[in-house]
Amino acid sequence: MNAIQHMILTVSAATALVMAPAASALPLSITSGAFMPGSGYGVDSQENGATLLDVRFSTSGFAVQDFRLDNVGDYFTFKFGTVDFRETDAGNGSNAGIRAHETDYLDVMARLIFAGGPGIVADIAAAGTAIPGLIGDPAADYLLAWDPLTVDIGQGGKLEIAFAPLSFSGNGLQDQMATVTLLSLPQASHGQAVPEPATLSLLALGLLGFAVARGKSSKA
Repeated sequence: MNAIQHMILTVSAATALVMAPAASALPLSITSGAFMPGSGYGVDSQENGATLLDVRFSTSGFAVQDFRLDNVGDYFTFKFGTVDFRETDAGNGSNAGIRAHETDYLDVMARLIFAGGPGIVADIAAAGTAIPGLIGDPAADYLLAWDPLTVDIGQGGKLEIAFAPLSFSGNGLQDQMATVTLLSLPQASHGQAVPEPATLSLLALGLLGFAVARGKSSKA
């Protein structure tokens, strides 16, 4: 391989490296979280004629979550809060357990706030389902199913936030777990300028000219 061929290959490789988008590990910090239950949840003053489903949502034990996602497919799981199903079989006749009037407006939103780079406020939606009937029977009483949320964090970076579904048969308190998965990394790190195509062309021409001149001088 002569000097000109070597320089052309060097120019091509250098141009490809400069043009290639830079991906880097993604540090994340979730600083707070909150449940936002629908209007169908609450505590009735009396069970006869009740219209509210007694489910308590809490993030009182939420702790700041600091973590890094290095590669596509990496994920981080943490405890977001708790869900406490407290509906009882109190009430007379058909008023006992879950009434049909206690099965609507049971949607729930969960809000996550990311600090630092992305600066994201993410709201994840869930559908709550109450099954009419007695709490004391073996059948399921209350279900909470969350829709995964894809979050665009800029420069081609994407996250998926998914909450674990919950199912209650009888009263009880369950942890609500959440998982953040890296779908794609941002393609340019902060503060790194990607050269314009014209600049790259001038750089390549300059190096190529140098190679030609060097080849001529070596033949002289």
